Amino acid sequence: MERHISVEKDKLLDEIQNQLIEAKERCEAEGLDMTIDEIFNSVVPPKSGYVQGFGPGPKPMSRALRLSEQRRKEAEDRAKSAEERNEELTKQIEELRATR
Repeated sequence: MERHISVEKDKLLDEIQNQLIEAKERCEAEGLDMTIDEIFNSVVPPKSGYVQGFGPGPKPMSRALRLSEQRRKEAEDRAKSAEERNEELTKQIEELRATR
């Protein structure tokens, strides 16, 4: 099966290949110890949110999910606060009964 690549893409690939070769030769001439991946990333910066070898990173939470998480956390905080207040009041009641 023959692979068809547009002329623009073919030119871009040639340009990137030339830049990679130049960057590699420049590193060698300057005595820089860079890996092929580092050289590649210097010529073709990685896509935002993309980790090489792992694919795209996690997608940001939707606004609705973020609000839901925020409300859940607030409810947990209120429940914890109410539980602490309940324990405090229970101790006070026990202390009052003990003094009678």
